[in-house]
Amino acid sequence: MSSEQLGALFACLLLTPLAAQTPAPAKVEATAPTEAEAASLAFPGCAVKQETASLSADQQRLAKEAAKVAAVPASIVRYVATRDSKVVGHAYVDRRTVRTHAQKQLIVLDADGKVSRVEILAFDEPRQYRPRAPFYAQFRGKSLDDQLQPRRGIQPVAGATLSVRATVDGVRTVLAIHAQLGA
Repeated sequence: MSSEQLGALFACLLLTPLAAQTPAPAKVEATAPTEAEAASLAFPGCAVKQETASLSADQQRLAKEAAKVAAVPASIVRYVATRDSKVVGHAYVDRRTVRTHAQKQLIVLDADGKVSRVEILAFDEPRQYRPRAPFYAQFRGKSLDDQLQPRRGIQPVAGATLSVRATVDGVRTVLAIHAQLGA
């Protein structure tokens, strides 16, 4: 091997680790919509107004019992969608811890108080614990009854048991609060 070939080989060996350490270009991701933007997107062509609703201690207790959850907040932010001065639906943001990290979901109710859709706004658990879209589609048309439970009216997802439970609890809580608010 000539001295030129040895020099080129030596340069390659020195530069290879540096090339491997060069960071890849940053991935550009779309910015997630704010809660208000997500609520507006859920009701195209409607006026959407944010309001804070408070529950009395008695309303909290009744909502907690109806939802079959450990706790119900004393106040909640909700979005009211109207078209031609008529309420066409409500959207609520539910925040809860799944396993050790947060999940934030938008729960959209139609004018009859039934679930129209469930959208995940933030999911900080590892990706493999997040159910896919068909799981969330199961909630469409649901109301607060005994069928709104995993293995009853909601098919669970293998490997995402805690995510399923958190989502069901969130939807049940929102439906119970919505009923207490007389909306």
